[in-house]
Amino acid sequence: MSKRPPGARRKAPTSAASSRAGSASTPSPAAAAAAAAAAAAAAKKAVKEKEVPQWQINPIYEALDSGNHKLALQQITKLMKKSPSSHILRALRAIATVRLGNRDEAYQIVRKVMAEKPTDLVILQTLVFSLRALGKKDDIVELHQTAYEQAANDEEVANHYFMALVRTTDFAKWQQVALSLSRTYPHPKYRYWNVVATFLQAMHTDRNKSTVLLTLCERMLQKLATENKIANAEQLGLYIDVLTALGRDKAVIKEVLDRHLHLVKVEEEVWRMHLDLLPSGEERRDLACTVLKKNADDWAAWTAYLDSVIALDTPVDDVNAYIDSMQTSARTRGAFLAALEYARRRADTDPAPMAAYWQFIGHKPCFYNDVTPYLTAYRDWVASLTHVVQATPKSATLGVNLRKMRRHLALDSIDSVDAILDEYLAARSVDEDLLPTERREADEFIALAALYLVDGVDKDTVVLDGRVVRAIGLLENGVERSPKNFQFKLLLIRLYLHLGSVSRPLALFESMDIKSIQLDTLSHTLLESIGDLGYLRAAQGFIHESTRIYADNERETPEMVVQAFTHGTVTQVPDFIRFYFRLAKSTARMVARAESWRWSLVAAHRDVKGLKRAVAESEELPIDMEELYENRDVTVMERFVERKAEVLVPPPKDRVFLEMVARAQRVVHGVVMGDAELVCENVKVLMDEEDARYKAVAKVAAHVGMSYLEATAEEEQAKDLGEHLTAILDVLRAAVERVQGVVGGATTINMPVLKALTSVVELLHLAAIATHPSTLVTDKKPPAWIKSAVTKYRADLQPIVEAVQSAITEVQGKMTSTATPALRDAVTAARNAHAGELSTLSDAWVAQVGDDWATALSSIGDQAAQLALVVRA
Repeated sequence: MSKRPPGARRKAPTSAASSRAGSASTPSPAAAAAAAAAAAAAAKKAVKEKEVPQWQINPIYEALDSGNHKLALQQITKLMKKSPSSHILRALRAIATVRLGNRDEAYQIVRKVMAEKPTDLVILQTLVFSLRALGKKDDIVELHQTAYEQAANDEEVANHYFMALVRTTDFAKWQQVALSLSRTYPHPKYRYWNVVATFLQAMHTDRNKSTVLLTLCERMLQKLATENKIANAEQLGLYIDVLTALGRDKAVIKEVLDRHLHLVKVEEEVWRMHLDLLPSGEERRDLACTVLKKNADDWAAWTAYLDSVIALDTPVDDVNAYIDSMQTSARTRGAFLAALEYARRRADTDPAPMAAYWQFIGHKPCFYNDVTPYLTAYRDWVASLTHVVQATPKSATLGVNLRKMRRHLALDSIDSVDAILDEYLAARSVDEDLLPTERREADEFIALAALYLVDGVDKDTVVLDGRVVRAIGLLENGVERSPKNFQFKLLLIRLYLHLGSVSRPLALFESMDIKSIQLDTLSHTLLESIGDLGYLRAAQGFIHESTRIYADNERETPEMVVQAFTHGTVTQVPDFIRFYFRLAKSTARMVARAESWRWSLVAAHRDVKGLKRAVAESEELPIDMEELYENRDVTVMERFVERKAEVLVPPPKDRVFLEMVARAQRVVHGVVMGDAELVCENVKVLMDEEDARYKAVAKVAAHVGMSYLEATAEEEQAKDLGEHLTAILDVLRAAVERVQGVVGGATTINMPVLKALTSVVELLHLAAIATHPSTLVTDKKPPAWIKSAVTKYRADLQPIVEAVQSAITEVQGKMTSTATPALRDAVTAARNAHAGELSTLSDAWVAQVGDDWATALSSIGDQAAQLALVVRA
């Protein structure tokens, strides 16, 4: 039965009281009837709707868990006929609805339930499922805050409110609620929550305030320690993290550690902490020796040992004797590398340590990366080494490692390519029976040969260099034999981009199965070039796919923070927060956002309506680039050289590029949406841009903004408006002249040619924003002087657009007259090189590259044609 509402069984008044009430006021029959009707309605409203039995809800859970969301929705709809106001049914309906793709409807359902201020935790958690899927973190906080205000003395509700806040980065609010919990409830965990929240505030504020907050954390932890409430290694770790952040002396931190050493259950972890905290000296040296006796490959222990013996001025012979004894007894890499490190610190160039390591592990793939920091000191020794490669795994790897060292020290050149390929042919038979996923010993001969071939190629050349095609042939042959070799694929992507082709790079990138965090670190290899080459549709598609990691981060990482609090692993909370910010404020993410804005603006610029849509839908780039994290991995592709420059493609786009795009984005937004203040804030910075790479775009954006400001001034500024429009035309004419120079000298189609065409079309689209009088004067009819200036500007733009269209047509003509024949000749030469054994390029490959060129030129031509219509409109 449903519960009776409060006060429904109120005790009847005594007769005397009744008499006094009656004598005071006797209602009329009509008033009494009205009062009775109102009381009945109130009672009906107050009676709680009968709860839906659990056995009726269970089938809904089963349907949702099995992915049968339509069935779940049918069951919910049936039950809601009897219980239309049921919170649980409506909350489950929201889940089913959002999973069926009706996000707006699901959100409306959730908001209606939230308006009724539920406090039942089952209802709250069910609503959270939908809100998380919808990405509504603020609504999750609002939901739990309302429940907390309704049931302030319910500890479980308070816990859930705190966990809802944890899904945000409002650390001050975390701290307020954690402090309230710690004062209300005696459990120590709330005090640790308070410490963590305060610590995170300190890590994300200015230096002065940070010191105050960290000192507060230290005092709270000191009090917990005094009360013997540091109960596990996690809590001790938090204490040490706070002391470290404060810059406390290592002796102070060691004292804290020693008092609570019983909490650290793993002996190796105790050693690690002491190695970090002890000063270099006898105690640290002895502890390092203890650790090395247990694990002779512990590099932190070797570093501590070497620091200590140097600080103690231990005789060289004694140190070498200890290292030699470890090499003999342990036979691990650590002792041999310690000898190299000790020699480096003493500037000793005796090749004995390097020769010993070569003898010990030169036949292992790890050798080259291990010795890279030390190679320069042993140049003569490497030059004297010889090795004849034979068809055994050990011999093949020795040959590869020797070639890597010689490349690192510039002892080989392109003249060595044929010798390297001979070594590859001698060794490759050892890899015949391996699985496709297994590493092949001889693969790196191919990579080395390809790198030598392209070393001398000018990335800005507009003439086909046959060495690039030969390198592609070698690498494609390598991929065919070794389909999981990502080094081949990363180099191939760069070479194809230089050729101006993207279909094969996209396929190679997909074949590497790059996912999750790798999308942030590696997507730049393609993302930053596709649009510049004119493949606008492919660029937008790749941006969409590669940036999903950021939505996943917003949704999933806060849940990891919640789990860390729930399980008491408090030291993980700052780690997860750091991870969250590294992705949320990733340079790669901002570059993707900049690229998306650039190409959506070009694609949408058909009229003012399209411009406004593109501007409204774009995500704003931050101006402050100092807060960005550089996660892009530019070293993952091996080059086997000390200075690791990019291969035939531009370096990753930098913060200068991002700030320029951010400023231009704001100017365009201000002009199109009528925000003069936003335009004013950014035009001067763009006008002062001197970086040659971005100067043209910055100047055009700045003058478009200034044109808008002159057109919206209170007094007529016809002269100044004309000057700014003329300045835009001057920049455009100079840009077209540069493009004509590139196209005129080109005999092939590649990145420099396509990039020149795309950049000038992008520049023209930006300049064409000023051709729309309605963007210069909003909310009123443009006066005659503005119309006159814009009409002249349109007329002057037309021959510039026509010149660009002519350049595109000229390149399309060269595709058949010179570019494709040159490519076919280069393929023939690659097939004939080295007895035709190492290139699998065919006529079909030439056709595919030609198709890519045609696609890019068609896309660029379409955007130019659209531009011509905009200018003539």
